Amino acid sequence: MASTSFFFLGRFSLTAPAESAKSPGKRLYRRASVCLGLLCVLLLTALIVLSLYCEFHSFTLLYLEGWVDFSSRCYYISCQQKNWFESQQDCKQRGADLAIINSGEEQEFINNLNKRIWIGLTDTDKEGSWNWVDGTNLTIRFWKQNEPNDAGGKEDCAESAVEFNPQMIWNDIPCELQRYWVCERGPELN
Repeated sequence: MASTSFFFLGRFSLTAPAESAKSPGKRLYRRASVCLGLLCVLLLTALIVLSLYCEFHSFTLLYLEGWVDFSSRCYYISCQQKNWFESQQDCKQRGADLAIINSGEEQEFINNLNKRIWIGLTDTDKEGSWNWVDGTNLTIRFWKQNEPNDAGGKEDCAESAVEFNPQMIWNDIPCELQRYWVCERGPELN
């Protein structure tokens, strides 16, 4: 539809009534669209800031509670010794499990603690079938030479000993022995 305007002495103009009814609606629609767009940008910004704050806060709380961050995982290193079952129970109470070693770097991190430490590996369900506490099968191995050997027929739990070669460090020992332990969990808080 063509716009009909009347000019009077160059000072002001009049627009036909049909056209003036559409113009305020278009302006209102544009203003609402701009406001909605700005609201979306503000909401997205708030979500990003909140997400970063929560992640930082989670890591801060874990650090204050004695947890250590390594390779996007959190580890609790005990200061006392317990048997394997008590160690796993302690980890469960902390929302974690005994450490599950998934890489050479992680094994080296554990070895650098310079303690004989329980890890989350056992063959208590079936002799010779080593599984992690989360039920996954053992795929990466860091056994000492001639280990596991089930010496005496009662060595069903794995420790990470202190050795010069962190790639050959695991030993199967009786679960009732006292060792330090390492709990492992993701960075999220439960």
